[in-house]
Amino acid sequence: MKKITILLAVILISGIASAQKTVPFKIRFLPKHTYKMTNNIDMDMKMKLPDSLAKVANMPPDGMSFKMKMFQGLNTKTGVKEADGSFPYEMQYDSVYAKASMNNMEQPMPSSIKTGVLIKGKCSADGKMHIDTMASTDPQTQKAAKEMINKLMDQIKFPDKAMAVGDSFTQDVPFNMPLMGQNSEMNMKCTYKLTAVKGNQAFFDMAMKMNMDIADLKAAGSGMSLKGDGQGLGKMVYLIDKNYAVSQTGDFDMHMDMLMSTMNMHMDMKMKYDTAVAISAN
Repeated sequence: MKKITILLAVILISGIASAQKTVPFKIRFLPKHTYKMTNNIDMDMKMKLPDSLAKVANMPPDGMSFKMKMFQGLNTKTGVKEADGSFPYEMQYDSVYAKASMNNMEQPMPSSIKTGVLIKGKCSADGKMHIDTMASTDPQTQKAAKEMINKLMDQIKFPDKAMAVGDSFTQDVPFNMPLMGQNSEMNMKCTYKLTAVKGNQAFFDMAMKMNMDIADLKAAGSGMSLKGDGQGLGKMVYLIDKNYAVSQTGDFDMHMDMLMSTMNMHMDMKMKYDTAVAISAN
């Protein structure tokens, strides 16, 4: 009986210790590592005009369907840590594939991302990633993209203390994206909840929200404005010793209204994504 009591006590103490295990949550690259990412996106969007305008535009009563599948392969290689703790990195797309259809009719889909495109920069000692050079044939686009991404990276925050199972942390990242000479206001919010820790893996549930307001495109001569909001749920697997997410999956729904002159188009988008990362030391 005494042995059984001791065994139960050991099991209970082990369970409490496991439940109290905490995880420092801060996604960042490590020096002298290679990260091979694959990203699959499956999007289905319905576009609809008011009934009175749908007839004029020769659009089916139930609207039009736009579907897209995209695959991206991105390799990131980091270098040796320098005296100040920073280290260089290079990113390169090794494969990009996109296929689209409108009302089940295949559409040409030239990708804005080209294979072989090279991005170089540095990661600071505290994990902030900044872009120094970005391959582009358009210097203005390159400059705008660098500024936007670097500013976005500066705004991404992680919890100051380690998380225990059941803890949540919310990232709230507002940013402006240059579009047709105008700024588009967007806000991304993601709440991570730590649900389990098993060995070197931490498991998170994610709840995501996004809103956008591109209300001043008319000033750029497009005669168009765009507003939208969306939300989704996902799951993430995080490697504790590598400080990096090796798996993210989720679903996201977005609702948008595009005003073109006096015509309003409503769009409902559903998106599924599946991202995996293989990490190895150089």
